Formats: sequence, C-alpha cells, structure tokens
Amino acid sequence: MQPQGLSPLNVNQSDVYGYLSVAHGAVMCTIESSLHFSMSFEREELIALLRTFMPDSENLAEFIGEGPFEIACTLDGSLAGTATAAHPTITGSFNYALNLPQGVFPGAPSPDMPVPDALRGRLLIEAIFNWDHWGVFAPFVSVTLSLRSIFQEEELPLEPVTLDFLPRGTTIIWLDRDE
Repeated sequence: MQPQGLSPLNVNQSDVYGYLSVAHGAVMCTIESSLHFSMSFEREELIALLRTFMPDSENLAEFIGEGPFEIACTLDGSLAGTATAAHPTITGSFNYALNLPQGVFPGAPSPDMPVPDALRGRLLIEAIFNWDHWGVFAPFVSVTLSLRSIFQEEELPLEPVTLDFLPRGTTIIWLDRDE
C-alpha cells in the first residue's frame, strides 16, 4: 500500500509493476511487464501450455518430444488507464515469446514443414470494471478480464477472468529482478 498513489522506489528496475487504485466512481490501473525468464517443462505441461496459444486443430502430442525442456519466456507490454462508470474499459497489449530448444519437435511430419524455434505473438487484455454491487457494508468493484491471444495472425479467445477489488486504497505490486 502506498499513500496517495505514490509509485514505489526503483520501479524502473522491476520485471512486473502493477498499480491499482479503486474508488466508487473510478479505477486507475497500470500494469507493466518486462519479464525474461526460463522454466523447465515436462512433456504434458508443454503440450498444455502450447494449446493455450495454438488452435485446437493441432495434434501436438504426436510432434512433441519426451522432455523435460528448458524454455526461455518473455512477456513485454502494458495496460494503463482510468476506468469510470461512463467509460469502464481499459485495454492493453503484451508481446510474448517462447523460445523452444532443439528436440521439442522430433516428430515433424516432413522435412518441408518448418519447425519453429520460437512461438511469438500478442496477448490482448480488455479490463471491464463494474460498480453495480457497491454498498456501504460490502463496497467492491468487479473487473472482468477478456483475454485474446494472437498467434500467426489468428485470434484465439481465452477464458475470461473475473476479480473483485476492495476500495479505499491503492495496491502496488512489483517483483524485483534480484529476488
């Protein structure tokens, strides 16, 4: 919690920065991401992750190797703005990349089929805020996050997420690279 919405010190050194200030008539929101990390995935975990970003028509199980795989991931972008009852939507865009190591696709159907070394795309977020259930004893604002992934120029809608936020304060979340 930061008084009067002050930004935390050294915010430019953070990988993820989130600022949310909730009141009865307005929400100020900023989310900035500059994540660069790597993770180890087992075969089934990698298939589940790739299905998030690819059409269901792809049968990934027949092409993915045994694993485990060390995958470098990046997520860069931002969502920022002020939502009001008259204009309740804030939008943002994040670019993502999953760098795939050798051996992920040993079962490619033919030598003519290009095997990607990275999956790159965009994640579009539309945050719609709602004050309908604001009351004296249970004051909160709801937000519905509509997510769409754009991969190889195909738009794939993801499941929406709904969250509730309490007012009368400011929440600031950041993850430092050193921790």
